[in-house]
Amino acid sequence: MKQTLIYVALMIMSWGVAHGQVLWNETFTDPDPLLGSTVDNGATAWSTVQPPNGTFATAEVLGEDVFLVNNTDGEGVWISEWIDISLTGYALLDLDVGSGFTGGGDYLRVYYSVNNGPDSLFFAIEGSFLAIDATGTGVVQGDSVRITVRSTTDGSFFGVDSYTLDNVSVTAVTTLYSRKSGDWDDATPGNGTWSALGLGGASCDCIPTNTTRVEIGNINTVSINVAGSTTEVLVLNNGTLQWSSASTLSLRGNFLINSGGTVSLNGNTGAITSLGFNIPY
Repeated sequence: MKQTLIYVALMIMSWGVAHGQVLWNETFTDPDPLLGSTVDNGATAWSTVQPPNGTFATAEVLGEDVFLVNNTDGEGVWISEWIDISLTGYALLDLDVGSGFTGGGDYLRVYYSVNNGPDSLFFAIEGSFLAIDATGTGVVQGDSVRITVRSTTDGSFFGVDSYTLDNVSVTAVTTLYSRKSGDWDDATPGNGTWSALGLGGASCDCIPTNTTRVEIGNINTVSINVAGSTTEVLVLNNGTLQWSSASTLSLRGNFLINSGGTVSLNGNTGAITSLGFNIPY
C-alpha cells in the first residue's frame, strides 16, 4: 500500500540522549499537591480555571490520590506548565482517566499544544454511565509541549457523576533509522538493522521499543518477523516495511507512509495493533 502524507521533522537527536527518559510526571500524590489543591507550583507545575460549582481539584477516590471532576455544572480547565522536550524533539504523552455514572452532557477532553501553537484534541470521553478506566496516548514533535484538560459533569446522577485524572506523563522518544535490509529484531553487535545516528549509520545494537520511533528508508527493506512495538513508524519514499510472519506490531502513535514508500502485510491483515491513532488501514 502506498499513501502520500505530509511529514515535517523538527529535531532528531542521537540514541544517547534521554532514551525513554520521563521528562514530566504528575501523580497527584499527597503532599505534592495536597488534597483539595487547584494549583501546583512545584516541580511539575500546573494550574486550573475553576468551574461554577462542585469539585475540580485533587482528591482521594477509592484510596487513590487523583484529580477529581465532580458536579461542576460547567467547564473546568486543568493546564500543565510548558514542558521542555527539546532534547529529543519527540515525546510520548500518557494519562489515565476514570469515569463513573456520567451522562450525555458530561465530558473530559484532553489537548496538547506544541511550541506555543493551538490546542489539538488527542483524547476524549463523552459521557458513559458505567465506570470506565482508559489510557490516553499521543506522540508530539517539537521543542515544548503543554497539556490541557477540559471537563464537566452536571450532577444529574444524584451528584456522583465524575471523572478522574491521574498519572499524567511526558516521556522522551528517540528515533531509530534503518541502516540495512534486515529483520525488525536484528540487534547483531556491529551489524544490526537499526542505527540511532541516521539512515545507514553505525549499528546501535538495539531494536525499537515503545519509547522509540522508526524511520525506514535508504533503499532498505525491514521485515516484521516477531511481535514488536514502537511509538511511530515513518516509511520514506525509498523504504519498505513488510511482514514475514503474522506477528503483531503495536503502535502508540502514527503510521506514516511517504509517496514512494512501500508497506506489504503479505496477507497478515490483523498484524497491526493501534494503541494510539491514525493507522491508515
